[in-house]
Amino acid sequence: MSDLDSLLSDLTSGDDELAEKAALAIQGYGQNAVTKISQLITDPDPDIRWWAVRALAEFHEGNTTELIIIALGDDDQYVKQCALLAMRNRPDSNAIPILAQFLGDEHSLLSRLAVDALIAIGKDATPALLEILEYSDNIARLASVQALAKIGDFASVSSLFNQLDSNSALMDYWANEGLKKMGIGMSFFEPS
Repeated sequence: MSDLDSLLSDLTSGDDELAEKAALAIQGYGQNAVTKISQLITDPDPDIRWWAVRALAEFHEGNTTELIIIALGDDDQYVKQCALLAMRNRPDSNAIPILAQFLGDEHSLLSRLAVDALIAIGKDATPALLEILEYSDNIARLASVQALAKIGDFASVSSLFNQLDSNSALMDYWANEGLKKMGIGMSFFEPS
């Protein structure tokens, strides 16, 4: 058994400690390891898929991000969480459409992790977030305004102003935070 095969065996062993060590060590085998791990992201066992995504998060080879984006569509919420964490740590604009679909998800952690990944992507995510802010339900809109506030893209100024004095204290808060971040917050002073 080769060292790579041994690491793959540890990765899929069901022993979290062994699997974590393997996930950290396997990246040294480059594209050959990515090819083998890519076969695991469709395994019937969600635990194996989770560890495959966890291992892929350590690689910097080109197609690993594509594989992680595929994992965002997994049926298992824990695999999705792992993929969202990976996307937060390796932002990629190609993931924006699928990340945007998580805003307002019934699993609030998925929504929160998607917000974090979109913030990490930055200004490239602004158009999708503005569209959600305008056309989506309240939960997705709140997630969108949070992301816009933390990104601080001047393209969002008018939309953030429109959220001030809304019927939601949280929407108002995040809109105000975003405007302050960009130096556009309201200041009150006494005339001298």
